[in-house]
Amino acid sequence: MDEVKELSINARKRIREFVETIDALREKAREVNAFEIVQEVVNTFRLLEIYQGSRLPEDQARVENIQELLNSILTFTRNNPPEEATLTHYLEEISLVTDIDRWDPSQATVTLMTLHSAKGLEFPVVIITGLEDGLFPLARSVNRDEDLEEERRLFYVGMTRAKESLYLLWAQERQRFGNQQWGGGYFYNAPSRFLREIPEHLTKEEPVKIQPDLEYIYDDQEDEKGEFRIGDWVVHDKFGKGQVLAVENSPTGTKVKVFFETKGLKTLVTEYANLRPWREG
Repeated sequence: MDEVKELSINARKRIREFVETIDALREKAREVNAFEIVQEVVNTFRLLEIYQGSRLPEDQARVENIQELLNSILTFTRNNPPEEATLTHYLEEISLVTDIDRWDPSQATVTLMTLHSAKGLEFPVVIITGLEDGLFPLARSVNRDEDLEEERRLFYVGMTRAKESLYLLWAQERQRFGNQQWGGGYFYNAPSRFLREIPEHLTKEEPVKIQPDLEYIYDDQEDEKGEFRIGDWVVHDKFGKGQVLAVENSPTGTKVKVFFETKGLKTLVTEYANLRPWREG
């Protein structure tokens, strides 16, 4: 690199620093788990910081993609013993995911793909996951009619890929990484509004519990007055009945994130919102 005369001294210095950073990260990857090294890469190159400072829709999509990648790696790390929770093992695992370009319809196999990739295809059984408000539709699409309608069309595309059986899944609790407003950890989710738009007589609901109750997650989620917890049902004079999805204590007051049945998602300061516990009857 020093012999490339076309490069300025400053350019050569920056390239050298970049190479040294990559070497250091490569060495660290041998010592830590997959999540730690990928988080280190994201922080070192300020990827979230750069994209979060942009107003471009495509950059907001990049933020969501990075956060979902970190979610995936964190789940992988926690579900595997330390000796197998490495970046190498993670890459080997995701490489086993079926590539739609290599999909063979004559083979009786499970095929993982995005809804966009599924356009024009049909399957006897279709399973669509992640049907929660904030994920599908994405939170950034909720306040833009054209974006919301585009996601609704995409949902329709997914449903109509099924020839015999269609399974629509949503998680009441999902781990979210990188949400600066509400912190990390597990979130209580409201089912996608798209699910609520399907006539009830066409569906059959079957709750499935896949792990023990994680009661410890909510131990510190009450506000100082002990008024609200994640999952509580509340009533607001203007917005009506809703369910608390998140609680945040801050120097400026306690904030709650509430999904109202008729008004959708709202963020309120409890000291001024006049929220009251909802009681049936």
